Amino acid sequence: MVQKEINEIARLQRCGYGYKRISQITGLSQNTVKSYCRRHPLASDAAELVSCCQQCGKPIEQTPH
Repeated sequence: MVQKEINEIARLQRCGYGYKRISQITGLSQNTVKSYCRRHPLASDAAELVSCCQQCGKPIEQTPH
């Protein structure tokens, strides 16, 4: 895997996508994605979790009210 694919996997994982959907988007094998995600877990900080649009994948910014 190249760094671009690794960054894309991490971004999609933070957005809440599963292994199957990430593999469809990136074109990588589902087992490759699963293996990478298990070996490199995301930080459990809630501040790092980002909500993403299910249609376009862009991060959703929320203003405090």
